[in-house]
Amino acid sequence: MIVADPAKCSGCTRCEMACSFGKTKAYSHLASVIRVVKDEEIGFDFPVTCIRCYRCVAACPIDALSVTSKGLIKLDREKCRPKTWARLTGVSTKNAESCGICAEACPLGILDFDEYPSFCTNCGRCIEACNQDALSFEEKPELPKVPSAADLENKSPAMRRLLWAKKHLEKLSWAGE
Repeated sequence: MIVADPAKCSGCTRCEMACSFGKTKAYSHLASVIRVVKDEEIGFDFPVTCIRCYRCVAACPIDALSVTSKGLIKLDREKCRPKTWARLTGVSTKNAESCGICAEACPLGILDFDEYPSFCTNCGRCIEACNQDALSFEEKPELPKVPSAADLENKSPAMRRLLWAKKHLEKLSWAGE
């Protein structure tokens, strides 16, 4: 799994751009599966990516998501009903027959996508792009507790990412209280 050291992140978003370009051959924050959270008030930048909680897989009502033998999340595009389908048919994403349910289930708010969801493949592009050595691979990192569904109710993907990132503040000696 890819983990971040908030003490080293400069907030440059090179990781986001490397990820999106590797997937789509275009630079786009939306196409990236790693998102840099910024809190300008305290000068805090933190890259957030999938922590393999698999809530998205469990939430998918049509079994379009599965877990590979390496622990990665795999999308079956034949089964997935993309957001364009929901827009064209006028079906709400709250309906179990439509899409977007995986994004709603993600406690970190990283599945913020336009059409099909995209998942981390551990390709390492983000790590290679980081010139601050803030990103690395770890087999079984110790992570803060994932927020519960009740904690996340009515929170936007951006707010979910911020709440997760702030759980890592204790790693910064200068952040204090």
